[in-house]
Amino acid sequence: MVTQSLSEDSAAFRSLKYRVASPLNPTGSVQSYYVVCDVPKITNLSDTSIKPFGVIYIASVPIQGDGSTYTFTFGDDIFACCGYQQLQDGTIVSTIDNAAMDLNGVQNNIANMVINNGGPGFAVSSPGAESGTFEIIVPNYDSTKYHEVWCGLGMTKPLYSALSDAGGTENAVPGVRACACWQAQSAAKYQVTPMPRFSVVTGEFEVEQVIDINGVGVDVKIDFSGQGNKVYASVTQGNEGTFGPVTYSASPPDERSTNSGSSPESASEYKSILGYDFEVDNFFQELGALESMAPSVK
Repeated sequence: MVTQSLSEDSAAFRSLKYRVASPLNPTGSVQSYYVVCDVPKITNLSDTSIKPFGVIYIASVPIQGDGSTYTFTFGDDIFACCGYQQLQDGTIVSTIDNAAMDLNGVQNNIANMVINNGGPGFAVSSPGAESGTFEIIVPNYDSTKYHEVWCGLGMTKPLYSALSDAGGTENAVPGVRACACWQAQSAAKYQVTPMPRFSVVTGEFEVEQVIDINGVGVDVKIDFSGQGNKVYASVTQGNEGTFGPVTYSASPPDERSTNSGSSPESASEYKSILGYDFEVDNFFQELGALESMAPSVK
């Protein structure tokens, strides 16, 4: 596994493009790029700092295990929303947000959260100004009426393209990927500071394997299960919560190795086995030294 951490430079954050080349895949294991960024700083101005649950999870991209080169492109739009969880009696309450947060069907505590355009009067600032701070104001709500109320943060999904294809083809699922969610208190005002430092994680991941994403500094469990040509990956930070299911194209289950025994056991072994070539845009010249992490595959 190789992790590429990118600068918090706001100019780069607005328009980030860089390339990463996939390795050969002799084992047939599932291989993907996981694009993540740091958990934002969330402060309840009427109380104390809080920690949102869930990894900042942006996208997963299937790798062609043939040495193909991929380009990732990020935008700068960060969106905030608040929403009522499903009521105890099963009633769904609509919510307001600035973009479709793509939260339908998520697991665990926010399993029943529904995000729609329009709804109750949440005061939301959007988009967040690059790495600047903005506020989410939660109205006074009746805790006996609503089962839970959540605030959330999201970000536009990056584009990626396989440069080995003729002309390159950009791919991205439209919309905004949920970044972080936390339980909202009644009449609270939250100060949100996004942390626009991205990490790209690559490697061969086995079912239930726990990996360390160095750029984020947390353990993340990549839990693969799949049907047909779709693989569902749930990403967990500790026991605080899970985002998923997240779908992406991958090899059918019968064509991939899930527990071959030949896969590396640690991140250091991934680093020593897999070779990557990182090419960083002008914004990230200071990160050029990272290209020495692995042999070139140009």
